[in-house]
Amino acid sequence: MRWDRLFDDLQAGAEQEAGAARDVEVAERIRAERARVDLPSRLRAHRGSLRLLLRHARLLIGEVSEVGADWLQLEGDPRGANLVPLAAVVEIDGLGWAQAQPGPVLGRLTLGYPLRRLARDREVVEVLDALGRTLTGTVDAVGADAFELALHPRHVPRRRGNLAGRPTIPFAALVCLTAVGPE
Repeated sequence: MRWDRLFDDLQAGAEQEAGAARDVEVAERIRAERARVDLPSRLRAHRGSLRLLLRHARLLIGEVSEVGADWLQLEGDPRGANLVPLAAVVEIDGLGWAQAQPGPVLGRLTLGYPLRRLARDREVVEVLDALGRTLTGTVDAVGADAFELALHPRHVPRRRGNLAGRPTIPFAALVCLTAVGPE
């Protein structure tokens, strides 16, 4: 009887060790898999509302509608869609670990793509820059790493006489751009 109990105890201990080793291996595989998942893939797969905290404590709440290589578009702001460089995001609340592969084109497109679309459509935009300033105007031209913003009031058309300036804004200085309507 004592031997039976001893063997039962040894077998239970061995099964417990094997289970613990399996748990460690599963946890390690999960960590390794998560290490390969980038933020754009997680954003593409997400469904539902997210809370984004940007530089300068700007809080955005909405649903992701597009994700490029280094940017996302968030819908839900009553003023219009928000274009956000991923480098300006400080924190995301509500994002799961699901991942989605990029489409053949959109996933490779950089921040210049949606900015060129806004320039083409002559959308009036509000730009929150790295200094915390909000600039209003129309995107005039987009280069490889900067864009020109024709400054004018929101409800005034972009005409030479209405311009208050035409600064060049590096992509790195963009925190958020909100499309507030057509010209």
